[in-house]
Amino acid sequence: MNGPQLSAARRRIGQLQQALGEDLQVFLDHGPLLKGRLYEAQTRCGKPTCRCNRGDLHTATVLAYRGGGQQYNRCPATQDMAQLRKMTDRYQAFRQARARLVKATEELLEQIGVVECERLALGERRFRKTETGQRVP
Repeated sequence: MNGPQLSAARRRIGQLQQALGEDLQVFLDHGPLLKGRLYEAQTRCGKPTCRCNRGDLHTATVLAYRGGGQQYNRCPATQDMAQLRKMTDRYQAFRQARARLVKATEELLEQIGVVECERLALGERRFRKTETGQRVP
């Protein structure tokens, strides 16, 4: 390994530090999270004379939520939609930031290994100079 690898590793560590700092803000937020998602569903109501039996399906916003070991699908009240969307969006952002943190940490440890190896090699070279009686800078 040579000097350019050490410089590249240090540069990458700096980039990862910056990226991690941005993601850490997501974890420091105080807002509640809801493990679920809101989506538009089209359904049939089952009434024999309804328009949905002719193909014009009903549209409803559904909250798919997993909690207490069970899956729930609920149609929340219209006045609750904004709050529920905010909590589910926060949850998605939290999970994405967590996944990025895991990947970045793996890469960070790899780059730290490169720095360690390079610095050990530098120390070894300087130590060897002392064995030959050369002055160490």
